[in-house]
Amino acid sequence: MEMWQEGHIALISQMCQLIGARKYLELGIYQGDCLLAVADANTECVCIGVDSVHHHIPYRPNVAVYLESTENYFEKLAVEKPLTKFDVIFIDADHSYDAVKADLFKALQAVRPKGLIFLHDTHPAGKDWTSKGFCGDAYRIVRELQAEPAIQAITLPYHPGLTIVQHTYDEEFPWQ
Repeated sequence: MEMWQEGHIALISQMCQLIGARKYLELGIYQGDCLLAVADANTECVCIGVDSVHHHIPYRPNVAVYLESTENYFEKLAVEKPLTKFDVIFIDADHSYDAVKADLFKALQAVRPKGLIFLHDTHPAGKDWTSKGFCGDAYRIVRELQAEPAIQAITLPYHPGLTIVQHTYDEEFPWQ
């Protein structure tokens, strides 16, 4: 596998370790590489994967996979466990702008204060990569995030792109 195809996996897994993540949510698990990397590196972390397509994922005691749309998952979460907050959320499901925006809106409500949200496919290498089967038009969300004062976002400008999102907090340096 090329480095650009797996670099985000190591970064997300390491960030989960760094912040001591206890709850991780992945929207769109594909073959489960990222979900399993996070679970293996963070054995005390409950890792939840959501995908509308069935994928065989090897068993891990700290992993649960839900076969449903991200919209259905968030609807059930709001009813069944409304106080659930995740430390890290990785959005890599439907790569269309509209779906990414909808998933991000729900994720911003489901992430704990100072938690992290990762968006995949936000810096495609060229127009050929913006088709539905690749990065789609997920990259369009980046400009909106940069203009939103309540959100901090940084995009790693390497194909296919990874954007790190967090709520903005006034008390970043409490000693000031």
